[in-house]
Amino acid sequence: MPRTPATISIDGRAHLTSAQVARYLGVKIETVYAYVSRGVLTRVRRPGNRESYFALSQVRALTGTTGPGRQRRGPGVADEIHTSITLLDHDRLYFRGTAATELAETHDFEQVCALLWESDPVTLVPDPEAAARVRASLPSTAHRLDQLKIAVILAGAGDPGKHDLTPVSVVQAATRAIGLAAGSLPGADGRTIADMLAAHFGTPAARELIRRVLVLLADHDMAMSTTAARVAASVRCDPYAVITAGLSAADSPRHGSASIAAYRLLRSAHADPHRTLGECLAGGSIPPGFGHAIYERADPRAEYLLGVLPESEHTTLIAELRTRRGWLPNVDLALAALMIEHDMPETAGELLFTISRMAGWIAHALEEYQADPRRFRLRGVYTGVRPS
Repeated sequence: MPRTPATISIDGRAHLTSAQVARYLGVKIETVYAYVSRGVLTRVRRPGNRESYFALSQVRALTGTTGPGRQRRGPGVADEIHTSITLLDHDRLYFRGTAATELAETHDFEQVCALLWESDPVTLVPDPEAAARVRASLPSTAHRLDQLKIAVILAGAGDPGKHDLTPVSVVQAATRAIGLAAGSLPGADGRTIADMLAAHFGTPAARELIRRVLVLLADHDMAMSTTAARVAASVRCDPYAVITAGLSAADSPRHGSASIAAYRLLRSAHADPHRTLGECLAGGSIPPGFGHAIYERADPRAEYLLGVLPESEHTTLIAELRTRRGWLPNVDLALAALMIEHDMPETAGELLFTISRMAGWIAHALEEYQADPRRFRLRGVYTGVRPS
């Protein structure tokens, strides 16, 4: 880790200049501003000075340290996860070596499940009686993600073999859980998950787009919910518990529900495009649906989905924010555009995301079951009062 350069105090916090950040991180200044456009770094300006400044604490967070040196981990604790499932490389996303955008052109979600799980072909059709029991167990006002959790828990409660963690049994459990989660939604019907969700939303014309979304969102490397799922798998939780762990971590406006804020932004843009653009430009932070901490420039999932949707008010907003701020849309904005185009509810995006991502959680569980158990035991760095 490089030595911390001399800092500048702004509002009582230590800050670095753009050039200092670039040297500290070992990157070009252009990369520093790419971090800004992706929402990874927040720049601060001082009156009468065009220089950009960045909080030292935020810069250090990018390197994974909070001080001059990296804290050594205890024996057996994972510092990084080796995986053969998903590759993120130069703003491209690959599943088992094939571009996700290519799979979105040719594969059903079920085929991508089999690819990620390295299994025989799978069918994800639920038991109608079990689906009816899930629907009957919840009030009509229940949040849809709560319904998914209940469906997965009930699927596990009825599976006496759920603790069999051999690959074949794990895949069987996954097909029960995902099939019941999607099939228990009101109105869900059909032979595939895309069919069921199109029926649930009452949008048969969107079936093909839903299929593509399910494929594209099936995995995204070590996202927060996937990390939660792998932690559960590392202590040998059963597949249903792994999915429940992923669902719990995804049930957040900063993760699985992020498309809701993007949806509201686009609704505002449709109602008053000039005012919405002005509010985005005047705001102190990047607006919902723009920027991504992983990609250097563009989110390939967003590029793909926006490319197959017709132009609308979102097209102008995207172009203006790209030109004026260098902000690029992420997949949450693409989901929002899809929902508005097909008159879906604002919660549709989180349903599409979580049901799709169950495929990735199971793929990571299958991989984690083969690794040393309990390797996610982190060591805290105590910052409280020292004992006397």
